[in-house]
Amino acid sequence: MVRVFRCHNFKRSTVVPVTDEPLAVFSDGDLVFVATRQCSIRVYKPNEDGSGFSEWRCLSTICAVEKMAYNRHKDYIITLEQKRSWKSVSRYVRVYINWQVEVPKTAKQRTKVRIAGKAHSLHSSSSYVPQLEVVELPVDGTVTAIGVCKLTGNFAIAFGREVKLYHIVEKTVANSDRTYQDVEPFLELCWNFDVRSVSLSEEFLVCCSHNEVQAIAISYAEADDASPRNRRVSSPRPQSSQHLMFSLDDIPAESPSPDVGSHRSVSPASTGQSTGASSCTQLSFTPRVNTPRAIVDDEYYQEWSFDPDDDLLEAADDAVRNQSKSKVIFLHSLHRGSPHAQHQAAPPVLRDFRGGPVKSSSGVSARTVLYLSDLREQDDWLSVTLVPSHLPEPDSVQGSAVTWSGTNPVKSAFLPCRCSVCCFVSSRRGGYLYRLTPGSTLVSSYRYTDAAHKVVAGPHLLQVVTRTGIETYTGRWGAVALAVTEEGEEVRPASSLDICLCGIEPFIGAVDISHGTNIALLTKVEAQKGQDDLLWNLYVLENCSVADLYKDLVRGE
Repeated sequence: MVRVFRCHNFKRSTVVPVTDEPLAVFSDGDLVFVATRQCSIRVYKPNEDGSGFSEWRCLSTICAVEKMAYNRHKDYIITLEQKRSWKSVSRYVRVYINWQVEVPKTAKQRTKVRIAGKAHSLHSSSSYVPQLEVVELPVDGTVTAIGVCKLTGNFAIAFGREVKLYHIVEKTVANSDRTYQDVEPFLELCWNFDVRSVSLSEEFLVCCSHNEVQAIAISYAEADDASPRNRRVSSPRPQSSQHLMFSLDDIPAESPSPDVGSHRSVSPASTGQSTGASSCTQLSFTPRVNTPRAIVDDEYYQEWSFDPDDDLLEAADDAVRNQSKSKVIFLHSLHRGSPHAQHQAAPPVLRDFRGGPVKSSSGVSARTVLYLSDLREQDDWLSVTLVPSHLPEPDSVQGSAVTWSGTNPVKSAFLPCRCSVCCFVSSRRGGYLYRLTPGSTLVSSYRYTDAAHKVVAGPHLLQVVTRTGIETYTGRWGAVALAVTEEGEEVRPASSLDICLCGIEPFIGAVDISHGTNIALLTKVEAQKGQDDLLWNLYVLENCSVADLYKDLVRGE
């Protein structure tokens, strides 16, 4: 159920003057990034007097930008660019480093374009000066989605059924102490469906197709366990009292059994011995008494049961628990009445690139924390978004760095106090908020008034872009975080409260939205007859404070 209030209004709306046609927008903090059709990215920041926004930086791109994102932690811009020809459309993923280098307006910006992972002689030159660097990532297919982790700086690229995780690394020039930044893949995941949207937050990764959603938690073993010398193949079979497992090597040698595989027909021609009048076939049994036999477990073995033995798994460590968790069978004839079947599914196939170009799966594992399947195929999933909640750290440890050995690339170098992680799954007509940790459960259901084009989750509110404007809903991830941290039941609102539609702001032709400190909204309207150009506007919307919104909600009720 969604309760409707008319209590939310944006505190202020500012129109940003953009001369070229905007193609995509992205907002992070107080910065607004605008990609234009003239193959450029213009960065706007608020004026000191608060009168509006002005252009701060401008950098050229190789091709027209289709999607983009900015990471403040590693200070890079990642773009999905496209180049059209009369035959086809080619897409490229590029990372822009050193984009904040100041260039005089009268001078031309120097740019170095290179391929990720290749040796570069420019950095070893004695006359090298900082300049804009464009790192192109080679991909094997058509890129469908890009997701960036704000805490670690890692990003995910989805193409087809594969998702690759990349990170920004610092390399040293040979025979020199000079360093430079490069992009390297460290993990590849192969899913059972075509990935349409992806979201990444530290060790949590969620992907969706048109009718499937799967969220996993990635874990890395310790440095000693992940070394090649200590790699062991473990059996994924459940270790419980109901499963009797033994090896044939434990059978005493005094009680041999015939080797059925060595049975053969013996004829006079093959033995070279005369059998006389007897022409009968002789069978030779050669028992193997002391021959050692190696039993190799099937690494693809999966046990299916209807009653998972959770008590035995609680006492086991994480590695055994991930491999020994029983699967639950879901039959279409029995569960077709449920629109979204939530059950366990096998995690994607992992390939570790940390040891170099050779792919390996040792030392890294994945655990499915959420899986949704639309058995009736009525919902068409639009996007997925991970919403982590963190608590403010004490002043004594705030900003303190953690010693990071480099064995776990999905963990942040800083340790913010994370209390919960939620996942918002959106379709065209509604959305669902799930809590991933601690425990996976459905928190709230949303229903939009019109078909959604794009959905963004802010710190406290949910904004949905429709053909008529922006719909603002209350977000329940804050209540989930309070439910985890607070001990008293009376000091927090229940996370199961009804969703509130706080307000609807009309914007004609809204096509793109991004949520930072402020909200960047791009609108486009088709030109009238006799006009060739499109009509566009770029708005920066400032949200009201949470305290003011709460007061308006109380008055509205």
